[in-house]
Amino acid sequence: MLSQNTGNVLRLLGPVLGVTVPTLHVGMIYSTSCWHRDPHGLPWIEYMHTEPKKIWYGIPDPESSKFRRAVENLCPTACQNKSIWLTSDIAMIPPILLLERNVCVTSGSKSRGIYNCIP
Repeated sequence: MLSQNTGNVLRLLGPVLGVTVPTLHVGMIYSTSCWHRDPHGLPWIEYMHTEPKKIWYGIPDPESSKFRRAVENLCPTACQNKSIWLTSDIAMIPPILLLERNVCVTSGSKSRGIYNCIP
């Protein structure tokens, strides 16, 4: 594994999921996921093997504070006393509810055979 190579500084971190230890996420038709950010603030790559298209929703960085207020308003108990803001699997909020709270929501679609790099 690249992260364990003696010439790689990442080996000094030890096992960190998604950084020095690869992760695999499997989805299928009708799969959904919650709003989230990478816990390490790192980019990631996605690849889709089959159809149908996958729809991505995103929040532009300048909208972060509006998004946070909307999530805290819609899911107050899920946001209380959290040391990490917006961990995975915390909030599944329909984009329309965010739009109703004046949060800009962008969308894009992804087709099979295409790599997506998420910054």
